[in-house]
Amino acid sequence: MTVYKITTASNDHQRLVAEDDAIWKHVRFDCSPRKDWIPPKVRIFDPTKPKGDFLSFASGSLTVRSEKLELVRSSFEMAGETLLLDGQNERYWCLNILTCVNCVDEEASEWLIDPKSGKRITLKKPVFRRGFLATSSIFKVPQQPGSVYVWDDENEGFFFEYQSNKMTGLRFDPIALVDPT
Repeated sequence: MTVYKITTASNDHQRLVAEDDAIWKHVRFDCSPRKDWIPPKVRIFDPTKPKGDFLSFASGSLTVRSEKLELVRSSFEMAGETLLLDGQNERYWCLNILTCVNCVDEEASEWLIDPKSGKRITLKKPVFRRGFLATSSIFKVPQQPGSVYVWDDENEGFFFEYQSNKMTGLRFDPIALVDPT
């Protein structure tokens, strides 16, 4: 099994922006449900770039074009709630990931340390404990709720769906795994 950090390939593909920046006052993708969701109006920020199946929209979420949702729906539903985004000429679906597991090996991981207090500020390079991974292939960790992770088990889960359908718009960077002690 391999675990990856997922990031959008926003330098290479189109990305979305909200028509009204005011939504960021109350919208956070922090492992909590978005009750009373009202689909925000969005638009393509950089229309001259190639279309990806996935687009950058908000930290801590995954956004897919409507025509590709069925290919990943089961993984999306297992990981959280799928929220509509209202585009000018098409609709998009944003996954608000609710699966948050504490699988970080805090001692083996690399942290940004506050030089004054000596306390950990942020997780720089996580190491995950293999036996503590989520059942959902898409998940987050409480130490870094703005990041999205996925495990690959060769023929199931989101990574398999993405690869087997030759989807585009995301990057997958490997994360170290250790066996729990």
